Amino acid sequence: MSEDSPDRASSPGDERERYVEAKELRKRADEDAKILANRIALLKQEEQKAWKKIDETRKRAREIMETR
Repeated sequence: MSEDSPDRASSPGDERERYVEAKELRKRADEDAKILANRIALLKQEEQKAWKKIDETRKRAREIMETR
């Protein structure tokens, strides 16, 4: 088998392309992770607001029932 076989040989340009592509994929993955983390934080905030409103509504309902 010769050393310049197309299956084994890769030019510096090919390696550079793979490196650039891998770098872009990593950047996109990092951006996606950041977006998901922000979304999770937002959903947690919304959940806390919802629980607070539920608690306030229960308290108000209890007060109404006690005044009857």
